[in-house]
Amino acid sequence: MHEYYVCYSSKVINSLDLSAPEYKVVKNRMGCWAADPFIVAFDDKLLCFAEIWEMKYGKGAIGVCDLNSPRPKWEIIIREPFHMSYPFVFKNNNNWYMCPETGDNATVTLYKSNDFPYHWSKCQDILNGSPYRDTTFFSYNEHEYGFTHLPDENGGILYLFSMDDNYSTTSTVSECINGHYSRPGGKVIYANEQYYRIGQIGTPFYGYGLCIAQFSIDNNGIYSEKMISEHIPDDFNIQMPHSVIFNQNKIGIHTYNSINNNAVIDVLMEGWSWNMILGKIQQKIHNMFFK
Repeated sequence: MHEYYVCYSSKVINSLDLSAPEYKVVKNRMGCWAADPFIVAFDDKLLCFAEIWEMKYGKGAIGVCDLNSPRPKWEIIIREPFHMSYPFVFKNNNNWYMCPETGDNATVTLYKSNDFPYHWSKCQDILNGSPYRDTTFFSYNEHEYGFTHLPDENGGILYLFSMDDNYSTTSTVSECINGHYSRPGGKVIYANEQYYRIGQIGTPFYGYGLCIAQFSIDNNGIYSEKMISEHIPDDFNIQMPHSVIFNQNKIGIHTYNSINNNAVIDVLMEGWSWNMILGKIQQKIHNMFFK
């Protein structure tokens, strides 16, 4: 059995050194697991947004917890009839927005919060017609862009598109790169006057590790990148509490985000936990009565 956990550290010195800090685990919600973490600072809180996979429903919702709390607890804030994940959260003009993955609905949809961080409503569809994954917005030389991804048997294709200030696309979706390193794995990092893309390593299996690529976009909108580093599960120092898991080994990691000295990752564990056993029981009961 497999189960994801969100892990966090407050000991980040270099945002490009993904595996240096010691990471602590956020306990999973009962009958669920958490992945795809994003963090923002808000008042005195360090808010972590993540996919919450609800085992009894067999799909993801979006949840939030406060990492500054002594015992962070996940709370569901968006649940749709389709699977959701990768809650890309950002602030613009004093408004909070989220672009979660909604590929199972064949859209890239923007949500806006009217009571941050708990209440959200759909704002607009940015892209339609394809099962785009892990859309990631970023600013580059005073222009707004987005990465998005379409998986295939060879790892998938990373696409680039430009947007105006209202998040409407101003260009067609164009292919950047393809292969097993193409899928986004977190927010773009700007450091040392350079731009860096966090990517997922999709081989030998999906979600195996992370990579960092330095990239540029020329005046004609042509994208290029070069690989800087790769990070696999054994590179990370993760303190797994014995009360949470037993007989588990970390085998994958596919999201990284940081702010100031704080960082979050997700780790895929192979083995067993009481939470997974409970989730499987809930799933069987739900399927018996509701399917």
